[in-house]
Amino acid sequence: MQNALDLARSGPDSRVADLWDFELCEMRLKAFEKYLDVASRGEVVFAKFLAVVWYGQDRYGLDIADVATFLDPAARHLVARWDLSPIWP
Repeated sequence: MQNALDLARSGPDSRVADLWDFELCEMRLKAFEKYLDVASRGEVVFAKFLAVVWYGQDRYGLDIADVATFLDPAARHLVARWDLSPIWP
């Protein structure tokens, strides 16, 4: 994983990367919040994790127990790799 865009594309739904404009360093807030209403539980958890990475704080109520419960093993591995070697946008 080289950057935040790669991290976003590597998750359970690669389309979540479209919720950010990495060139302009902007999060598309309305699109992000709409996504939270329609995505699967695992996709929501991963998107909230990406928001934590983006903001450097939790603004969407990410529960670490949800990471262990709702993310598939590959997505949990991405979160664990990020925790061991954080990257920031």
